Amino acid sequence: MDHHQRGFSLVSVMVGLVISLLAILGMMNLYAVMGKLAAESGGFAQMTGDRAAAVLAATQAMQAAGYGIADAEADAHLRLCANLIPAGNGDLAGNCGTANSGNALLWRTDGTLCEGLYITAAGGLELLSPTSCGSTGFSTTWSSAQRTPLYTPQVPGEEAFASPVAGAVFTTFALVDTPCSPFGVGDPVAGSVRVRLEFHQPLVSPTDPDASYDPSDSSTFRAIDAWACLVNFAEDDE
Repeated sequence: MDHHQRGFSLVSVMVGLVISLLAILGMMNLYAVMGKLAAESGGFAQMTGDRAAAVLAATQAMQAAGYGIADAEADAHLRLCANLIPAGNGDLAGNCGTANSGNALLWRTDGTLCEGLYITAAGGLELLSPTSCGSTGFSTTWSSAQRTPLYTPQVPGEEAFASPVAGAVFTTFALVDTPCSPFGVGDPVAGSVRVRLEFHQPLVSPTDPDASYDPSDSSTFRAIDAWACLVNFAEDDE
């Protein structure tokens, strides 16, 4: 009478273990990928939110330009600075002349005070508190305490949930000689001033993920504009 053994052979047990290990490694790899994607999505969401909040704060601050000044004029009460730079002690100083674009936008709030917005060398955005600038011109100085950061570009890997892509970088302010309407609603207002705030969103190259942002190479970023309409400079119809 033949007796046949029943059960699992050593080979079948080893094959089963190998398959189980491969399945576990696959799930661990999937978990790592999903975790990375979640972290990147969180980083992008944070960057987008920070940028949007900075643009909103800057747009609201600009509305003070020319407010309360009778017959406000762009050249006399609103200026762009092309070379406003911080000194060695951290003070920000400069004398703004008439220009089409620049790294700072300054305005008067009354006869002797000036305030504004400043784009840092790193592409951040700062609010400049009101400070004395005399009765004419825009020659003035802001100390570090008078400069409030609205936005600081995110550096890849700087935080636990930082995205591998750098945060948006603010580049320039520009004045566009085109009548505009507040919030884009209604007919354009004669004499109003249209302000453009440009920033770059660095991109990851599909062929070179380690490529860095280059402001002179448009393939490394996406240019985005934010607009504000300043109606305190509108012409008086009376």
